[in-house]
Amino acid sequence: MKPIIQLLVSLFMFTFILTSLFGAGLGLTIREIAEPLKKMKFVFLALIANFILIPAAAYLLSVLLKADPSMQAGLVILACCGGAPFLPKLVGLGKGNIASSIGLMVLLMVSTVIFSPILLPYAIPGLSIDPWAIARPQILLMLLPLAIGLALNAWRPSLAGRLKKIFDRISSMSLIAWLILAIFIDYHLVVSAYGTGVYNLTLLFTLATIVIAYLLGGSSRAERQVMVLGSGTRNIAAALLIAAANFSDPRVVTVVMIGSLVQFVILFPLAYIQGRRS
Repeated sequence: MKPIIQLLVSLFMFTFILTSLFGAGLGLTIREIAEPLKKMKFVFLALIANFILIPAAAYLLSVLLKADPSMQAGLVILACCGGAPFLPKLVGLGKGNIASSIGLMVLLMVSTVIFSPILLPYAIPGLSIDPWAIARPQILLMLLPLAIGLALNAWRPSLAGRLKKIFDRISSMSLIAWLILAIFIDYHLVVSAYGTGVYNLTLLFTLATIVIAYLLGGSSRAERQVMVLGSGTRNIAAALLIAAANFSDPRVVTVVMIGSLVQFVILFPLAYIQGRRS
């Protein structure tokens, strides 16, 4: 039974990533995505927040809370991986600028491939990371479906508009199914981690990312919203890849999983509230 559920978890995860990014591409143009990246101040602050201040916050929190080396490694890995694939869905829930969210997502994904192999060996001595191992799944699962959606929208916008409604619905259903099954199959991790301090650590880390992103988000409400949601959600796919490939201690992966779960619990309701107010 468990292997079947694990297969379904992977299936729903890949379905969500592929359909959400393909669906986002169906409703946008390259110009709309690139427009926010022309604002050099926004790009600069996003890189500072995601690859200097947030990793620094993760390291300092793990030191202040006296986390063991495995917990510290898991949190720092999560902190150094930006560009969550569900960011457009999150910003859409908050009725924000989806084009800006995709621009930020692509920027952070590419920057993760560049910066994580540089930053992580300093924070975790002895760690060695292959940048291509991080880049390959992100290109195939995230950038490629986005590019196909953009191309179809440019070629046949009327068809893209009809398909977008279908794929948006599929991505929403697959996200819900993924979360429910992932929690069900990993409930023992969720329960066994209680009392270890990992929940306090990841909760404080998530709140720190929100504060950092809000302070650096600029004066525009739209830019602040994208920055907060984009920086508050880390790239779990890249983080799990690094953690599983470099550590035999399962607690490192556990911290990544629980940290991502805490982000879901905090940021999805936050986005929903923002959307209701809009």
